[in-house]
This record gives sequence, C-alpha cells and structure tokens, in this order.
Amino acid sequence: MNNAISLHVLCRYEDGRPKGLVTLDQKAGLFDSVSWRIKDAEIDGLIGKEFFMHEAKNKQSYLNGTIIGIRREAIADNDGEVRAIVQFKATKENRIKTDWPPTDNPNEYYRINYDMPLEKLR
Repeated sequence: MNNAISLHVLCRYEDGRPKGLVTLDQKAGLFDSVSWRIKDAEIDGLIGKEFFMHEAKNKQSYLNGTIIGIRREAIADNDGEVRAIVQFKATKENRIKTDWPPTDNPNEYYRINYDMPLEKLR
C-alpha cells in the first residue's frame, strides 16, 4: 500500500533505553528499530514516511525519524522468527512530538497511519 502517512510503534524502555533500538551512527542520526511484524506487502509503502516511537499509546512519541529502509531478518531473541527491522534517520525536523493515531484495537503494537494527517496528531 503506497498511501501510508506514518508508522507508529510501541517501544518500551528496558534498562534505561528503548528496547530493540540499535544506534548505527549517532552523529548522522541513523538507527535500527528491531523486531516488528510488518507484513511484506506493507514495506514498500513505508519507505520515506515518518516513523514514531512511543512508550505507550497514550503518550506522545519520544523518538521520530524518516524511514530509509525496512529489511526482514531472523531475530535470535525471537527463536529465529523473521521480523522487520526499520532503519530510520532522526533529524531536527523530526523532533515534533506526535500522538498515536486513533485506533479501536487495544492490542496493537504498531500502527500504520493511512488517514490521519500528521498535523492533527501534534
């Protein structure tokens, strides 16, 4: 689907840092967010879109960026299950805190926003 606006994920803290966040290049603002169950059919439509990490759905995002790639790999911590790894670039322009898009699903851990303009989530 190519009409995605943004991707929001629940990424809680563990030992004082976001769980599954890998710093690739701090100076360049490059990160990997590991272990998401994003479907293959959703990946292409998310490249170049905004990425938001939230500690909880009722909290604004704490780290934002632009998705520059998504790859699928087996994750050792998940018994080798293949998961998506979102690579993103955080910039000064991405620092605006954003709400989780409206949802009827209390159990979702990621949400692809197809219809809510980002201005309405800020």
